[in-house]
Amino acid sequence: MGKMKTTNAIRSLLVLLTCMLMLSQVSVAFSSKSSIAPISDEALPTSMDLELTPPPDEALIVPTPKCESPSPHASLLLIAVASIAISATILIRKARARWMIPVAMLVVATTLLASPLPAHAVDFGNPLDTSNMMLFAYYYDQNGWVLADTVTAFENYTNHGNYYDGWVRVWMDVKDTTFIGTEFYVDVRVRVRSDGWILAWLTRDQSYAYIVFWGRKITTAGPPVTSATVPSRAIHRVFYASKKTFPGYGAIKLYDFTHPTARKLLIFGKSISSGSAANVYFYYTIPAGIQVMDATTSVSYYESSSSYWGKINLDGATVINLDATTYWRSFDWPLSAFTTEVKHTIHLQVSTTTGSIYINFALILWL
Repeated sequence: MGKMKTTNAIRSLLVLLTCMLMLSQVSVAFSSKSSIAPISDEALPTSMDLELTPPPDEALIVPTPKCESPSPHASLLLIAVASIAISATILIRKARARWMIPVAMLVVATTLLASPLPAHAVDFGNPLDTSNMMLFAYYYDQNGWVLADTVTAFENYTNHGNYYDGWVRVWMDVKDTTFIGTEFYVDVRVRVRSDGWILAWLTRDQSYAYIVFWGRKITTAGPPVTSATVPSRAIHRVFYASKKTFPGYGAIKLYDFTHPTARKLLIFGKSISSGSAANVYFYYTIPAGIQVMDATTSVSYYESSSSYWGKINLDGATVINLDATTYWRSFDWPLSAFTTEVKHTIHLQVSTTTGSIYINFALILWL
């Protein structure tokens, strides 16, 4: 009978050692990162129909700094020593060796508590304060982020251990992978976390004009970049700095904390260059049953002479007058533009076809 009990005890210890070995291997597997190739350019569209999706709670929580844990090899060594001690005690069954039992069990318990957790099991704190957020872009990379690789994307940042907070500059006059422009830029708040989440957002004191990423100089005409917004462009920059393949602007999720019930962001418009035409028209109709919650515009404007002017007209009436002080800004859009089942006409107008005038106009609707 005593021999059978001893055999069962040894089997139990072997099972314990096997389980701890498996856990240690899982921990190492989750800690590994993969290296990914550089990005490619995007095509350009004429309009965008973007989904607005509330971010999951796990994207908004604040990750607390990780505590260093002993290596899995050290943990296994301690467990092995403790197991041998217990086995010896059971086999010897002498009174003078029984004191080793509580000591060995204490070593095992301490080792189990100190063993490293898988890398994806992160301790989290309080949720992010969203009260000053406007348009919010987010993406989860299952490979995680090597934070040191993202540094060159930031203008400045704070290292919080397992995440970085900082500002990423988005230049409006580039559509290639250099990311460095010569004219206007917006600094976007960005948080990148080692567990895979990357978040970027405009603050409420920034202009709604900065939602649209035009991707070129103010002295050129054309549509904005496909499915891109300024916050998603900031995420693009972090991917590029990290030498990771960018999944495309369409893969970046969006949400607007200033319009929490909106589920679509519709962006469309036209451009006009004085060298080609003095007038450009385009049209839109809001179907019955569609509720437009809000609307604004993103307008860039350039004129080579103060005697020139530009106008944006809605249904025959001038709603925006443009001059040399406009450059890149947002204008409110009148409530009459929300009438359903009515064909609305937008007319871009410039004062000359011989001088240099450029208007890039985008209407932004929250649905």
